[in-house]
Order: sequence, then structure tokens, then C-alpha cells
Amino acid sequence: MVSSGITTDDKPDHFTTPIAIKACAGLRALKYGMMIHGFVKKNHGMNMFVGSALIDFYSKCGQMGEALRVFKEISGPDVVMWTSMVIGYEHNGYPEEAIAFFSQMVVECVNPDPVMLVSVVSACAQLLNFKLGSCVHGFVIGRGRMPEKDVISCSSMVACSAHNGAAVEALDIFDEMIDRGIEPNSVTVVSALQAYAVTCNLDECKKIHEVAAWKGFQLDVSVATALIDLYMKCFMPDKAIDLFERMPRIDVVSWAALLSGYA
Repeated sequence: MVSSGITTDDKPDHFTTPIAIKACAGLRALKYGMMIHGFVKKNHGMNMFVGSALIDFYSKCGQMGEALRVFKEISGPDVVMWTSMVIGYEHNGYPEEAIAFFSQMVVECVNPDPVMLVSVVSACAQLLNFKLGSCVHGFVIGRGRMPEKDVISCSSMVACSAHNGAAVEALDIFDEMIDRGIEPNSVTVVSALQAYAVTCNLDECKKIHEVAAWKGFQLDVSVATALIDLYMKCFMPDKAIDLFERMPRIDVVSWAALLSGYA
């Protein structure tokens, strides 16, 4: 559309641009997403919709520095942007930054949504900080956000159990979640994979891989890395290498997961 030589009036606007950025995020197409960002700067500038899409895009591509720069350009960012930043830090292996961002958001009186709270709990689990996790739990109760068992609460319990070495309990919760027809999100899948890596039950490993593929999470960097770690720990390097070679983006954690299996 931009490169076809059409008139200025027909160029992408604040409504079409976020859609294109979202597509780049789904494909982890960093080069094209950055080109669109450049187009935004040169032409119609930033607004909430474009800014939110760019933050999500850079987070999914592991470029948290760029995501933060976009975030700081927005005057009065909404809860969606705050959530994207917290999830981005947590998914990309920066739990301390995720918690710091969450704390800053609370200070600024922005009310967190359930998706953010799952990432905050997961960040606490990554840090093995029980006291901090308990504080978040207290915050959730104080805000009246303890729902019936749904994907948010189940994901929190699976993540906490897996990160604290209770693999069997994590898998029991995950299995109950599936049996109840509650669809897992990427946080749940990663936590379940980490628990399966401890048990090395090959039949269950295949089952969770099928769930990841069905939900479209298979090539998400955090899910793919967890799958690689699982296959290496379960002595299935061929599957790990196959998945590694199909990843659209490979980071240092993915390399570590693959190489650790040969150590």
C-alpha cells in the first residue's frame, strides 16, 4: 500500500496501521514492523492504538528497549500498554523489570487487569520470591479479583507450582484445567512444559506439544524454548533441533536450552 505509489490520502492511517503491526508481531517480522514504525514517525505520528500495537510488537520480538521507548512517547498510557510492557518483560526473561513496572503502574493508580496479574505472579515465581508473591496475592484479594477457576487463576496456580518445584501438583492443575474445557494461554503452556520436563513423561510431552500447536503457541519464543528444554531433558534431541530450526526468532535462552542438553 505504501510502496505502490498511491496518493497521500490513501496511505495507511491510525486504523489500518495497527492491523499491519499486529500481523508483523504474529510473524515476529522485526524488519517489516520497524519499517512501519518509521512510516508512522514520518507521516501521521503516534496515537494510543498505534502505540499499543508497537509495544506489543516489540515485546513479542524481544526488543524491550524499543518497546519502552514507544511507551515513553505516549502521554497517559492505558492499562493495555502497561500490561503489554509487564508481559513483555516477564516473557523475555526480565522478571525484576516486570515487577518494577507493575509497581510503578500501581503507584500511578492504573488498575491492572487479570492478564497482567498472571505475568506478575509468574515473575515472582521466576525470582523464587515467596514474600513478593504473597504481596501480589494480597493485592489481588484487596481488589476483589479472585474469580472462579478460569484461565487466569489456573495459569497462576500452574506457574506458581511449576516454578517452586511442585511438578506433579502443576500438572494435576493443568490436567484439571483441560478436563474442564478451560483453554490454556501461553503462560499456562510454558509452566506446564517446565513441569513436564521434570517428570519426563514422553506421552504427556507429546500431548502438551499438540496443545501448544493447536493454540498457535508452538513458535512463540517462550513456548518453543520450553519445548526445546523439555525434549533435551527427555533425551529427544532430534525433536528439539527440528523445533529450534523452525523458530522465527532465536534468543540466548533458546540457545542455552538446546546446548544444555549436550552438556
